[in-house]
Amino acid sequence: MDRLYLLRHPTQEAGASPDDGYGNSYTENRYIAIRWLKDNIENIEMERIMSWEIDFLDGIQAIFHCEWMDTLMPPLSSLGDAGIIWIVLSILLLLFPRTRRAGVASAFSLILMLISGNMILKPLISRMRPFTVNTAVTLLIPPPGDFSFPSGHTFASFASSTAILRNHKRIGIPALILAVLIAFSRLYLYVHYPTDVLAGLLLGILAGYLGNLAARKLLPPS
Repeated sequence: MDRLYLLRHPTQEAGASPDDGYGNSYTENRYIAIRWLKDNIENIEMERIMSWEIDFLDGIQAIFHCEWMDTLMPPLSSLGDAGIIWIVLSILLLLFPRTRRAGVASAFSLILMLISGNMILKPLISRMRPFTVNTAVTLLIPPPGDFSFPSGHTFASFASSTAILRNHKRIGIPALILAVLIAFSRLYLYVHYPTDVLAGLLLGILAGYLGNLAARKLLPPS
Protein backbone atom coordinates (compact mmCIF):
# COMPACT_ATOMS: atom_id res chain seq x y z
CA MET A 1 0.00 0.00 0.00
CA ASP A 2 3.03 2.35 0.09
CA ARG A 3 2.28 3.25 -3.52
CA LEU A 4 -0.89 5.01 -2.46
CA TYR A 5 1.06 7.38 -0.29
CA LEU A 6 4.12 7.95 -2.48
CA LEU A 7 2.44 9.14 -5.66
CA ARG A 8 4.67 11.31 -7.74
CA HIS A 9 3.60 13.61 -10.53
CA PRO A 10 6.26 13.58 -13.25
CA THR A 11 5.96 15.86 -16.25
CA GLN A 12 3.99 14.00 -18.89
CA GLU A 13 4.72 13.91 -22.57
CA ALA A 14 1.90 15.01 -24.84
CA GLY A 15 -0.63 12.23 -25.26
CA ALA A 16 0.97 10.08 -22.53
CA SER A 17 -1.17 8.59 -19.77
CA PRO A 18 -0.13 9.98 -16.37
CA ASP A 19 1.39 7.46 -13.99
CA ASP A 20 2.72 7.33 -10.45
CA GLY A 21 6.33 6.68 -11.36
CA TYR A 22 5.88 2.91 -10.83
CA GLY A 23 4.24 2.21 -14.16
CA ASN A 24 0.67 2.37 -12.80
CA SER A 25 -1.76 4.94 -14.18
CA TYR A 26 -3.73 7.12 -11.80
CA THR A 27 -6.84 5.16 -12.82
CA GLU A 28 -5.17 1.95 -11.69
CA ASN A 29 -4.13 3.58 -8.41
CA ARG A 30 -7.69 4.73 -7.78
CA TYR A 31 -8.90 1.17 -8.39
CA ILE A 32 -6.30 -0.15 -5.92
CA ALA A 33 -7.34 2.39 -3.32
CA ILE A 34 -11.06 1.64 -3.74
CA ARG A 35 -10.41 -2.10 -3.53
CA TRP A 36 -8.30 -1.63 -0.37
CA LEU A 37 -11.06 0.44 1.26
CA LYS A 38 -13.72 -2.11 0.27
CA ASP A 39 -11.68 -5.01 1.69
CA ASN A 40 -11.10 -3.16 4.95
CA ILE A 41 -14.77 -2.22 5.30
CA GLU A 42 -15.71 -5.88 4.77
CA ASN A 43 -13.15 -6.95 7.39
CA ILE A 44 -14.51 -4.42 9.89
CA GLU A 45 -18.07 -5.62 9.25
CA MET A 46 -17.01 -9.27 9.68
CA GLU A 47 -15.26 -8.44 12.95
CA ARG A 48 -18.43 -6.68 14.16
CA ILE A 49 -20.54 -9.73 13.29
CA MET A 50 -18.13 -12.12 15.00
CA SER A 51 -17.76 -9.99 18.13
CA TRP A 52 -21.10 -11.14 19.58
CA GLU A 53 -20.07 -14.74 18.96
CA ILE A 54 -16.82 -14.27 20.85
CA ASP A 55 -18.84 -12.61 23.63
CA PHE A 56 -21.18 -15.63 23.62
CA LEU A 57 -18.26 -18.06 23.99
CA ASP A 58 -16.76 -15.91 26.75
CA GLY A 59 -20.15 -15.96 28.46
CA ILE A 60 -20.19 -19.77 28.41
CA GLN A 61 -16.79 -19.73 30.08
CA ALA A 62 -17.94 -17.23 32.69
CA ILE A 63 -21.03 -19.29 33.56
CA PHE A 64 -19.93 -22.91 33.22
CA HIS A 65 -16.17 -22.98 33.61
CA CYS A 66 -15.02 -25.19 36.48
CA GLU A 67 -12.58 -28.02 37.07
CA TRP A 68 -15.01 -30.89 36.54
CA MET A 69 -16.29 -29.37 33.29
CA ASP A 70 -12.69 -29.02 32.11
CA THR A 71 -12.31 -32.73 32.85
CA LEU A 72 -15.60 -33.82 31.25
CA MET A 73 -15.76 -31.78 28.04
CA PRO A 74 -12.63 -33.02 26.20
CA PRO A 75 -13.51 -36.75 26.30
CA LEU A 76 -17.16 -35.96 25.59
CA SER A 77 -16.16 -33.96 22.53
CA SER A 78 -13.75 -36.69 21.39
CA LEU A 79 -16.69 -39.09 21.03
CA GLY A 80 -17.56 -37.12 17.92
CA ASP A 81 -14.04 -37.08 16.45
CA ALA A 82 -14.37 -38.24 12.82
CA GLY A 83 -17.96 -39.17 13.72
CA ILE A 84 -16.61 -42.33 15.34
CA ILE A 85 -19.38 -42.83 17.93
CA TRP A 86 -22.05 -42.44 15.23
CA ILE A 87 -20.28 -44.73 12.79
CA VAL A 88 -19.99 -47.45 15.44
CA LEU A 89 -23.62 -46.97 16.46
CA SER A 90 -24.76 -47.19 12.83
CA ILE A 91 -22.86 -50.45 12.34
CA LEU A 92 -24.36 -51.93 15.51
CA LEU A 93 -27.86 -50.98 14.39
CA LEU A 94 -27.29 -52.59 11.00
CA LEU A 95 -26.56 -55.93 12.66
CA PHE A 96 -30.08 -56.46 13.98
CA PRO A 97 -33.24 -56.70 11.85
CA ARG A 98 -35.35 -54.61 14.24
CA THR A 99 -32.95 -51.68 14.09
CA ARG A 100 -31.56 -52.14 10.57
CA ARG A 101 -33.58 -49.34 9.00
CA ALA A 102 -32.33 -46.93 11.68
CA GLY A 103 -28.77 -48.04 10.90
CA VAL A 104 -29.25 -47.49 7.17
CA ALA A 105 -30.79 -44.06 7.78
CA SER A 106 -27.92 -43.08 10.07
CA ALA A 107 -25.30 -44.31 7.62
CA PHE A 108 -26.85 -42.37 4.74
CA SER A 109 -27.08 -39.21 6.84
CA LEU A 110 -23.40 -39.47 7.79
CA ILE A 111 -22.42 -39.86 4.12
CA LEU A 112 -24.42 -36.72 3.31
CA MET A 113 -22.67 -34.93 6.17
CA LEU A 114 -19.23 -35.96 4.94
CA ILE A 115 -19.86 -34.76 1.40
CA SER A 116 -21.76 -31.53 2.09
CA GLY A 117 -20.01 -30.48 5.30
CA ASN A 118 -16.40 -31.63 5.23
CA MET A 119 -15.84 -31.76 1.48
CA ILE A 120 -17.87 -28.73 0.30
CA LEU A 121 -18.87 -26.19 2.97
CA LYS A 122 -15.76 -26.16 5.16
CA PRO A 123 -13.25 -25.47 2.35
CA LEU A 124 -15.72 -23.23 0.50
CA ILE A 125 -16.38 -20.89 3.45
CA SER A 126 -12.90 -21.29 4.99
CA ARG A 127 -13.84 -19.76 8.33
CA MET A 128 -11.05 -19.61 10.88
CA ARG A 129 -11.62 -20.98 14.38
CA PRO A 130 -12.51 -18.66 17.29
CA PHE A 131 -9.31 -19.44 19.19
CA THR A 132 -7.37 -17.87 16.31
CA VAL A 133 -9.25 -14.61 16.98
CA ASN A 134 -9.13 -14.68 20.76
CA THR A 135 -5.58 -15.88 21.21
CA ALA A 136 -5.73 -15.42 24.99
CA VAL A 137 -7.75 -18.64 25.27
CA THR A 138 -5.97 -21.74 26.56
CA LEU A 139 -7.35 -24.76 24.73
CA LEU A 140 -8.05 -28.00 26.57
CA ILE A 141 -7.68 -30.08 23.40
CA PRO A 142 -5.25 -29.99 20.46
CA PRO A 143 -6.31 -27.23 18.05
CA PRO A 144 -8.32 -28.66 15.14
CA GLY A 145 -6.55 -28.27 11.82
CA ASP A 146 -9.55 -27.81 9.55
CA PHE A 147 -11.94 -24.89 9.08
CA SER A 148 -14.70 -23.93 11.48
CA PHE A 149 -17.99 -23.67 9.56
CA PRO A 150 -20.08 -25.72 9.96
CA SER A 151 -19.30 -27.74 13.09
CA GLY A 152 -18.59 -31.25 11.83
CA HIS A 153 -19.11 -32.79 15.27
CA THR A 154 -22.54 -31.16 15.56
CA PHE A 155 -23.46 -31.94 11.96
CA ALA A 156 -22.65 -35.65 12.33
CA SER A 157 -24.25 -35.89 15.76
CA PHE A 158 -27.59 -34.43 14.73
CA ALA A 159 -27.60 -36.20 11.37
CA SER A 160 -27.22 -39.63 12.97
CA SER A 161 -29.40 -39.02 16.03
CA THR A 162 -32.22 -37.51 13.95
CA ALA A 163 -32.13 -40.45 11.55
CA ILE A 164 -32.20 -42.92 14.43
CA LEU A 165 -34.94 -41.07 16.32
CA ARG A 166 -37.33 -41.25 13.38
CA ASN A 167 -36.97 -45.04 13.32
CA HIS A 168 -36.28 -46.12 16.91
CA LYS A 169 -37.22 -43.70 19.71
CA ARG A 170 -35.78 -45.83 22.52
CA ILE A 171 -32.31 -45.47 21.03
CA GLY A 172 -32.91 -42.15 19.30
CA ILE A 173 -33.72 -40.12 22.42
CA PRO A 174 -30.44 -40.95 24.24
CA ALA A 175 -28.61 -40.40 20.93
CA LEU A 176 -30.18 -36.95 20.61
CA ILE A 177 -29.20 -36.05 24.18
CA LEU A 178 -25.62 -37.08 23.39
CA ALA A 179 -25.73 -34.96 20.23
CA VAL A 180 -26.73 -31.90 22.29
CA LEU A 181 -23.91 -32.52 24.77
CA ILE A 182 -21.33 -32.92 22.01
CA ALA A 183 -22.53 -29.71 20.35
CA PHE A 184 -22.24 -27.83 23.65
CA SER A 185 -18.76 -29.25 24.23
CA ARG A 186 -17.56 -27.64 20.99
CA LEU A 187 -18.64 -24.25 22.33
CA TYR A 188 -17.22 -24.85 25.78
CA LEU A 189 -13.87 -25.90 24.28
CA TYR A 190 -13.78 -22.69 22.22
CA VAL A 191 -13.25 -24.48 18.91
CA HIS A 192 -16.47 -23.33 17.20
CA TYR A 193 -18.54 -20.19 16.92
CA PRO A 194 -22.23 -20.41 17.90
CA THR A 195 -23.27 -20.07 14.26
CA ASP A 196 -20.99 -23.00 13.35
CA VAL A 197 -22.88 -25.16 15.81
CA LEU A 198 -26.29 -23.80 14.81
CA ALA A 199 -25.56 -24.52 11.14
CA GLY A 200 -24.33 -28.01 12.03
CA LEU A 201 -27.52 -28.65 14.01
CA LEU A 202 -29.87 -27.53 11.21
CA LEU A 203 -27.92 -29.27 8.47
CA GLY A 204 -27.72 -32.39 10.60
CA ILE A 205 -31.49 -32.50 11.08
CA LEU A 206 -31.93 -32.11 7.31
CA ALA A 207 -29.38 -34.86 6.59
CA GLY A 208 -31.11 -37.13 9.11
CA TYR A 209 -34.46 -36.53 7.41
CA LEU A 210 -32.99 -37.30 3.97
CA GLY A 211 -31.23 -40.37 5.33
CA ASN A 212 -34.54 -41.57 6.71
CA LEU A 213 -36.22 -41.14 3.31
CA ALA A 214 -33.45 -43.19 1.67
CA ALA A 215 -33.76 -45.92 4.29
CA ARG A 216 -37.50 -46.19 3.76
CA LYS A 217 -36.93 -46.60 0.02
CA LEU A 218 -34.41 -49.41 0.62
CA LEU A 219 -36.27 -51.03 3.52
CA PRO A 220 -39.97 -50.17 3.22
CA PRO A 221 -42.04 -50.59 6.40
CA SER A 222 -43.70 -54.00 6.48
